[in-house]
Amino acid sequence: MKTERNPSAAVLQEWQVLLEGAVCACHQQRVWQRLLVASLGLLSALGRRTLSQVIVTIGWGDADWTAWYRLLNRKRVDWEELQQQVAAAVSRDLPAGAPFAVAVDATHLPRTSRRMPGVGWARQPRTPVWRPGIHRAQRWVGLNALLPLSASGDSRAVPLRWVPACPPAAQPVQGYPPMTEWQAGLSLLYWLRTTLDRQGLAERVVLAVGDGAYANAQLWNGLPQRTILLARCAKNRALFGLPDGAHHGRGRKPRYGARLPVPPDFLVPQRAFQTVPIVVRGRTLNLRVRVIGPVLVKPAPDHPLFLLVVKGVDRGKGQLRRFREPSYLLVNAFPTADGQGWTLPLSVADLLSWAWQRWEVEVMHRELKSGFGLGQQQQWSDIGVVSAVHWVTWLYATVLLAGYRAWGYHPPPEPTLGRWWRPRRWSTATLWQAIRQEVWQLAEFQPVWARSPDKWHEMQTWFAAPDNVLNGYRRI
Repeated sequence: MKTERNPSAAVLQEWQVLLEGAVCACHQQRVWQRLLVASLGLLSALGRRTLSQVIVTIGWGDADWTAWYRLLNRKRVDWEELQQQVAAAVSRDLPAGAPFAVAVDATHLPRTSRRMPGVGWARQPRTPVWRPGIHRAQRWVGLNALLPLSASGDSRAVPLRWVPACPPAAQPVQGYPPMTEWQAGLSLLYWLRTTLDRQGLAERVVLAVGDGAYANAQLWNGLPQRTILLARCAKNRALFGLPDGAHHGRGRKPRYGARLPVPPDFLVPQRAFQTVPIVVRGRTLNLRVRVIGPVLVKPAPDHPLFLLVVKGVDRGKGQLRRFREPSYLLVNAFPTADGQGWTLPLSVADLLSWAWQRWEVEVMHRELKSGFGLGQQQQWSDIGVVSAVHWVTWLYATVLLAGYRAWGYHPPPEPTLGRWWRPRRWSTATLWQAIRQEVWQLAEFQPVWARSPDKWHEMQTWFAAPDNVLNGYRRI
């Protein structure tokens, strides 16, 4: 496990260490070289991140493009091997005894084609809640690792593995049958549990955080061993107590106890709550929490759960008003040491701290789509559709891990160009800027990326040098 990080270490060096493992995932040495060059082209592109514009950016626009397209449209790269390497890299940065925290969430990649694999009708997120609309999109469910929490309550989401979760009415994707969101999430949790066991990390507990789509009774029934699931609970969820041990008379022993109130009814009385302070992104939140349980949900009578009720906030007026709705979380219970009862798998403070870090997944989705161009790659084959998403998410994961290992969560020690103030933590834009600067400092790039000269006849030659990237800067 890595306990110290050199803040002055070059991000490019850390990234190079992560990329060296990609050799064993490529069928040939030239495939690995082409994968690295295409990845550098995606990071250097100034326009859209389509594969064609990446090819123009790396200076291959006037040559044959076939080999670059076959990189994604053929089984040239073992993407699952690369995803397992990312999981192993995250494990090395985790403290001893800490859980492997992940967040499971779905996202849509908007599409306009009717024939592209995985495309179907989905709810349009950019419409009002009182008048929802629909659009064509591909639904992907991702398993994303959460890096260790810092003392200031910071973390980062790193994509591990994404799979298409196509509805039955969508265009099929070969090798991925239609499935619901929770079914895809359950398969991803099994993949991670199996991966950790093969890597000799069987004692490492997996902590999965999800929204209400994963608080499913079937998912509780099929949850892998040594796995904790912390999911959001609906307000009208039917909860039951444990069955009474005493049973008299004929008939089957009851599997559920008495019906309990719905989660909002547990907001009173006030004395039943305890104050739990947690640190989230540099702020200390004093949460009022109540633990209810163990409880049962139907049809999962063999898997007791605990309900965490977190009071909301509503104080102040006008611009100073602070408002947060109450939240309800379900987590699977673990048996006590004597086997006679049930207890929480982690402390209440740890569970709530990781629950608040689920927002990092939303930040990651925004950065993947707006910065890395996820969803801009137009692939029409079953292999290409999946490989394009795996390529972009793997590249994002390696770059983010390189930044974390070089800087931690703090901004780089060198001053950031274009900023007169020092941010609390670095952004992906700062990370791209550092990688581009370090790549352009390499000897192979100096003839192209040299500084502008003073004389005009020399400047004419210099202007013609960066044509590759400039030609790749086009929107259509």
